[in-house]
Amino acid sequence: MLELHKPGATIIPVIISSDKTQLTLFRDNSAYPIYMTIGNIPKNVCRKPSQLAQILIGFIPTSKLLGLSNKAARCWAVANLFHTCMHEVLLPIVAPGKSGVAMMCGNGIWRRCHPLLANYIGDYPEQALVTCTFQG
Repeated sequence: MLELHKPGATIIPVIISSDKTQLTLFRDNSAYPIYMTIGNIPKNVCRKPSQLAQILIGFIPTSKLLGLSNKAARCWAVANLFHTCMHEVLLPIVAPGKSGVAMMCGNGIWRRCHPLLANYIGDYPEQALVTCTFQG
């Protein structure tokens, strides 16, 4: 679709990953750290944390929402909290994805790049949460 409206677009596939992480040992405090990388990084670079191919872009809080007595309502509220926070974290890439942003490639040529969400990586509980499916 980008090529139909503005020829010469370069798509940057954005990959998001998260995994629920316990923050403290004393209480049951946890959060979802959200990491971002792009899709054209070689495997020998992206698999090494020392290469800094992934960056931390935010934390999504977790809550048990014990004030809600209905279990189904509590599950939906937790999912809505996650999705609302994820929407806010990823909102800054929406405008550049549509209109493009000028970036210099590794070979020194300036291109109009469009960062687009390509993939979400997570374990089974996060995949069920992102896709709004039941976990079981």
